[in-house]
Amino acid sequence: MSVDYLIAELEEIVGKMRTVKTDDYVLASDTNLFMQYCEVAVQLIQALYQAYKDRTGKSIPKVEEMIGLATSRVAYVKTVAYGEKVYDSDHNVVVDVLKPIDIALIELEKALGLRS
Repeated sequence: MSVDYLIAELEEIVGKMRTVKTDDYVLASDTNLFMQYCEVAVQLIQALYQAYKDRTGKSIPKVEEMIGLATSRVAYVKTVAYGEKVYDSDHNVVVDVLKPIDIALIELEKALGLRS
């Protein structure tokens, strides 16, 4: 899938998210949207890095390591059904997936001269 398509997909997912405050019910869809976001975010960082490699002919080992971590961790993402318990670990996996993506993006920015 193209980078533009994946960005649009992330925007669509974010557009469906709602703010949950103290004493609000957390719906299965609230959790599932985060999980969908993680899955698409992994696809996007893979596509961005591939585009970088295609255009520069270079690789960045740290980026490859972080993409590998995000890719392996996204396997732990699970959707939940109505009435199913959502555990801390279900939410923690979101951070576990997105943090290496953040690091990979920073490294790509450095390689492109957009960050020091």
